[in-house]
Amino acid sequence: MSERMRAWVAGIVECLCSGSSRDGCPEPPAAGPSDVPVPRSIASEATSSSFEDLKKYDVFLNHRGPDVKQTFVAQLYEALCTAGFHPFLDVKSLVKGQHAFNSIDEALCSVRVHIAVFSKGYAESKYCLNELCDMLKSGKVIFPVFYDVEPEHLRRPHQGPFAAGFRKHVKRGRKDDVKRWERALLEVANITGFRLSEVKGDEAQLKRRIVMAVQNASPVGLLQQVVQHRVGLQESVAEVVKQLGRV
Repeated sequence: MSERMRAWVAGIVECLCSGSSRDGCPEPPAAGPSDVPVPRSIASEATSSSFEDLKKYDVFLNHRGPDVKQTFVAQLYEALCTAGFHPFLDVKSLVKGQHAFNSIDEALCSVRVHIAVFSKGYAESKYCLNELCDMLKSGKVIFPVFYDVEPEHLRRPHQGPFAAGFRKHVKRGRKDDVKRWERALLEVANITGFRLSEVKGDEAQLKRRIVMAVQNASPVGLLQQVVQHRVGLQESVAEVVKQLGRV
């Protein structure tokens, strides 16, 4: 987090502790180059114009295209856009003139929130599984969405809907990758996420819940919570600083 952002957070804390209203608190500083993380690959491979295209994204949608790209994920993308976010969806967001995998990797590094949509065919894609590992490695917020599978299927990927995909990977000699993917799926299975079965198949309600969670996880959403709930202010401010430090 840049010094300007730290100064802004400190100003917010001082303002709230003094009992001032929200209107009297300092406005956030205009974003500058130091406020946007630059992935290492960009420094050596991407042009400045391509990074300008990519750094605007704040949500990454990890999913298996043939399962959900044209249906649920496309609708979730539109819902996030309507809420004021700039989600990265490869079919819509790839930078022209740049290798597709470079664009995806750079977007994955630069966003604030990751959403992993697990469908029955998810484990058939090594790209989805590798992205999931990178998302966990980033340490940023991940929201698992269990579209037509359950967390239990991630804990036992060699059974149930993921079994066919994992058999294919083992057959192709990806044993080391399989172990890494198993660990990643187990870790994500233990994160509280969103289940389509929990809302009885109501995709509209599922989308609303996801968008609300993304709003609450954003730095602006966290600061709004601090303003509304001044009791336990120090803990809330610490969480704000922690989240801002990741962006």
